[in-house]
Amino acid sequence: MALYKRGKTWWIAISHQGTRIQESSGTATKVGAQRLHDKIKAQLWKVNTLKAKPSKDWNDAAIKWCTESQHKRSLFSDKSKFRWLDQHLNGVLLVDMTRDRIERIAQIKEESGASPATVNLSITHNVTAHASMLLSQVWIASDLTY
Repeated sequence: MALYKRGKTWWIAISHQGTRIQESSGTATKVGAQRLHDKIKAQLWKVNTLKAKPSKDWNDAAIKWCTESQHKRSLFSDKSKFRWLDQHLNGVLLVDMTRDRIERIAQIKEESGASPATVNLSITHNVTAHASMLLSQVWIASDLTY
């Protein structure tokens, strides 16, 4: 069954190349869940047939990082840094995050009065380390099945 209800939330279950993909649709309406289901199926078809890479943006990476880092003692600090970065990276695809873009954001942070150490930790480290980790470990590995 592709859609099923757990409590008030609709869930999606898809079998693709022997792998089961199961996730919450995050909605209480069946129509919304069906739309998400169809979007996921279309993305799977593109990745499989056209060998296209799934497009993930900054928002996806930040949410995934926070979700998977619930155990970190520095999660509150990470979220604070992500909120500041969001005003510059909201909607930016991860593949479009170039070194020039990151350096421009770092320059903006430095011009706002932040020390070079703060700029290095909050911008360079968070953006490059976290985004590249997500790309390499999470999505590139899962591109093969998802």
